[in-house]
Amino acid sequence: MPEHRLNRRDFIAVATMSAALARQAAGRTARHFPVRIGPGTLYRQFDGWGTSLAWWAHVVGGFPAHVRDIYMRRIFDPVHGLGLTVARYNIGGGENPRYHFLTHRAAIPGFAPHPPRFDWAADKNQRLILHECIRMGVNQVQAFSNSPPWYMTISGSVTGGRRGQNNLRPQDFGSFADYLAIVVAHFDWTWGIRFQTVEAFNEPVSYWWKFGGSQEGCRIGNREQNLIIPLLYRALKSRNLVTEIAAPDDNAVNQTIESFKSYGPAARREVTQIDTHSYHGHGRVELRQLAQGAGKRLWMSEYGDGDATGITMAQRIIKDIRELQPRAWVYWQVVDGPGWGMMVNPENGRSTGFHVTAKYYVMAQFSRFIRPGDWILDVDSGNCIASYRPDSHTLNVVAVNPGETAMHPSLDLSAFDVARKPVRTYLTDGRDRCGLGVERQWHHHHLQCVLPPRSVKTWVFTNCRMSD
Repeated sequence: MPEHRLNRRDFIAVATMSAALARQAAGRTARHFPVRIGPGTLYRQFDGWGTSLAWWAHVVGGFPAHVRDIYMRRIFDPVHGLGLTVARYNIGGGENPRYHFLTHRAAIPGFAPHPPRFDWAADKNQRLILHECIRMGVNQVQAFSNSPPWYMTISGSVTGGRRGQNNLRPQDFGSFADYLAIVVAHFDWTWGIRFQTVEAFNEPVSYWWKFGGSQEGCRIGNREQNLIIPLLYRALKSRNLVTEIAAPDDNAVNQTIESFKSYGPAARREVTQIDTHSYHGHGRVELRQLAQGAGKRLWMSEYGDGDATGITMAQRIIKDIRELQPRAWVYWQVVDGPGWGMMVNPENGRSTGFHVTAKYYVMAQFSRFIRPGDWILDVDSGNCIASYRPDSHTLNVVAVNPGETAMHPSLDLSAFDVARKPVRTYLTDGRDRCGLGVERQWHHHHLQCVLPPRSVKTWVFTNCRMSD
């Protein structure tokens, strides 16, 4: 996630969209409108919510143990924290010692600063966080690369090409694949951490990875990806690793479609998981169908935005879950600067403190209640998603109101056998932070609800069984 994305956000487009949604919401507040929770499932293979460890883990991993524990509980505890179960570990390339472009938080050490000798003491902070989050329940771990080591690049820097062009030297395609496989093998054999997947690219067809940038990044075009993926596959298999390959991790959904379609038979065969970012783009249903048709898992592997209220993020989560239907949904980094961070610590100073934003509690509305193994259900409203937990017979409905006027949904539970009793709710808005409430107004099988302006709300139906 490039830092300068803060400057690339299309504020006019966001403002226009928000205004349109507000008008839409305002037009529906005169009476309760039905929202049907269908018995059919959109999908049943949801593995959970996650975060990338770069760059916050590189910083927080160096904090005193008692401070670090506060961060970890806030992020990974399933009851009092966010309960994240997915983590993406950044295998650093390591910058050329001649250059000092990288910010403090983004300067991820590489494991082979002086080839062919590897330094396995490198990146101790991020590795510590990875070990600790696995201990706390993370069970899906992915390794990803932002750039090859500097000496494999054309520009001599991990920040990118001189004009944003391809920056991995063709003669080092195999060396880069070997580098990633050696690191993955060491984590597996020596440290007992088995990555389910490894990803060699990060937004690889984008042109903003330029020499002198503040973070690692590397443009690698589709033609080059076609050559690198089979090399990485062979490098993994030659070491008897079961870690699979994910790709292409493009910034926009439609770019991911184009990239995967460009792959030849070998690259398509050897990619097990399609990863996409959902910052931009269109074609979520098309990408889902493409992945299903090719027999690939699908992750939404990175998204972030600068809206501290969390409303923009909530809308994106709902859209992605409804249309893309990913096995995992991963926020860029939970600890970040103002706007982007759910826990705000700029990470470029030495302060160990943080403050929690409304965005954190918006994320909690999803991650605490929609859990790995839940069935994602069909809902006939673009503002809602719902999940069903068959072992406990619990139904959770999460809805967002992005407008300035209250909405009055009537949740249609006619497809379920559920007692018409008071229902627990959790609200996040300008005042409440997952505030506990109750709604009790039933009309036949419909629960009459209120969704305040600029809010996210969760309804928890217990002892709720699907009707035959």
